[in-house]
Amino acid sequence: MISNQESLNFSPFMALYDIVVPEDNMLRKINELVDFTFILEELKAKYCLDHGCNAVVTTGEKSDGKFLKDLVEKSKKAGMTIDRVIGDTAYSEKDNIQYAKTEEFQLVSKLNPLITQGTRAKEDEFEFNKDAGMYVCKAGHMAIRKARTGKKNQGDNQKDTYYFDIKKCRVCTFHDGCYKEGAKSKTYSVSIKSTEHKEQEAFQNSEEFKEHARSRYKIEAKNSELKHRHGYETASSAGLFGMEIQGATAIFAVNLKRILKLLNEKE
Repeated sequence: MISNQESLNFSPFMALYDIVVPEDNMLRKINELVDFTFILEELKAKYCLDHGCNAVVTTGEKSDGKFLKDLVEKSKKAGMTIDRVIGDTAYSEKDNIQYAKTEEFQLVSKLNPLITQGTRAKEDEFEFNKDAGMYVCKAGHMAIRKARTGKKNQGDNQKDTYYFDIKKCRVCTFHDGCYKEGAKSKTYSVSIKSTEHKEQEAFQNSEEFKEHARSRYKIEAKNSELKHRHGYETASSAGLFGMEIQGATAIFAVNLKRILKLLNEKE
C-alpha cells in the first residue's frame, strides 16, 4: 500500500534503525542528501493506493482467526480501506463472520465443519487448533487422538470425539468439574451439523467467492518467502518483543526487495 507521505502511519519499530545503523554509516549520509519521495510517484502504477496488508506477532497458542479484528483495525489505522479479507478456514469462525457483516466487508474463508457448523458444549473451555486438527483444553493440553462416532445418515448427527491424556487430567489444576474421579478416559465430542452459517455457505458456493479464493496462493507464497528465504521460520531470540523485531525486519527486507524490483521493471 502507498499513501501520501503526509498521511503515513510510521512503524513503531522505527527506533530499530537507530540501534542497527551506526551514526557514521553511509546509509545515514545518503538519507540526508537524497530526497526519496520520488519513489511514491514511481510506484503508484505498481501498488494499490489504499489497499495492502498488516501483520500481528503472537505467541502462537491461539489460532490465526482470533486476530482478525486486530488485523482489520490495525490496517484501518494505517489508512487502508477494507472491503475483503481472504484467509484459510481458521478465519471462518462464527465471531469473524458476524464481525465481517458488521464492518461490511467480505470474508473469503471456507467453512470448517469442526468449527462453524452447529453448537458445541463448553466452547470457552476447548479451542480448535487447525494446524494439529485437534482440540486444546483451557489448561493447554491437546487431544492425543480423535475418532468419528455415530452412524452416518442415521437419526442423530455423527460426532468427532477427541481423547485426552487421562494421566494429565488426573493431576490438572482445572480437573474439578472437568475430570470425573476414577474415569478411565476423558473425551470431548463435537457434533457435525450443516444448519449454521447458511449465508456464508451460500457465499462460499458462489462464483464470486471462488474467484477471490483463487488468489489466496499469493498470500501463502509471500509467507513462504519470509520463512524460507529470510529466516522467519524459526525465532532467532526469546520473547515476544524479539519476535516482533524479527518480524519487522524480515517484512521490511521483503518490501524493500519488492520496491527495487518494481523500480527496475519501470526502467
